[in-house]
Amino acid sequence: MSELYIDPLTANHIIRHIKKAKKIDFLPLLHMLCNTVEMKPLANVKKAESEDIESFIASEERSLLMDVPNSYTWEYEEFLRSIKTALIFDDWAEELGEDNIMEKRGVSPGELRGRLERMDWMLYAAQELALLLGLKEFLTPIKKARIRVKNGVREELLPLIRLKGVGRARARKLWGSNIRSIADLRKAPQPVLERILGEKIAAEVRQQLGSPELEKEEGQGTLDFGE
Repeated sequence: MSELYIDPLTANHIIRHIKKAKKIDFLPLLHMLCNTVEMKPLANVKKAESEDIESFIASEERSLLMDVPNSYTWEYEEFLRSIKTALIFDDWAEELGEDNIMEKRGVSPGELRGRLERMDWMLYAAQELALLLGLKEFLTPIKKARIRVKNGVREELLPLIRLKGVGRARARKLWGSNIRSIADLRKAPQPVLERILGEKIAAEVRQQLGSPELEKEEGQGTLDFGE
């Protein structure tokens, strides 16, 4: 797919797996995309990590978009590495910090950033291919996954993170103050928003809440990235 700047084998890999999928969940999607040329090299699996990763495979095998290879083949070792790589992205999207990911997975902040950029592109490619195939039911989970990976947030923060000036830390602060939706933001007194976000960002957020585009999307029920 020259327009997407991905390897033809990658395009075939993505198409083949999303066409046969009944549903697409976050981690299985990332794992499938980790098994592409563009995501190489995959994270190395240390001996001490193998047992935990194999336990994860055993418990989540039915949700994966790819079949688990025979454990006596070289493909299986590559499969373990792709699972670990997907788990790194999952850690990030579960709001684990860079230092904690480095301690847990042995991945430096610089390496993490490089991997995140590549995964963002692969998620965009998957989104475009799903659209091309007419698989509209998969567009929402892919879009959500892309925003989660890009911003490092859990799904619950998606309505908040889409506002300019509200990153992962500010969105989590709002959530912790029981402001968890656009509707909550509209009802929140300005002094409360200023205490949480600071005067400047609170003013910017309030201004965005009155934008015609946001009101239109809210009326259409698309704030949570639905179809």
